[in-house]
Amino acid sequence: MVPHRALQGTAKPTLFSTIFPSSGDADLTPHFLKNITHAFCYMHEIVDSAISVPHTLRSAEQMANRGSKLWHSKNKQLDYSEADQVYSRATTALNPEIATRYWA
Repeated sequence: MVPHRALQGTAKPTLFSTIFPSSGDADLTPHFLKNITHAFCYMHEIVDSAISVPHTLRSAEQMANRGSKLWHSKNKQLDYSEADQVYSRATTALNPEIATRYWA
């Protein structure tokens, strides 16, 4: 799929493979998946034209790169002796008050 216009040179197509839906999922046809993936290429936060990959993949890549850079810049400042306590406090703070469970 090439949703974007090549400004200079040639456009490099993006290849996708469908891992999940099974044959029983009538709603998720290849045509539907192609159309929704193409639509996601127009949802970038900064530009209103198409980008080469869906916005969710682009955003995930940018956040992962930022997290990696932050980790490498702060790695020497971390005190690993208190890692268990920090994890315990974070787990307590992030657990909801409502007793619900989500199984994925």
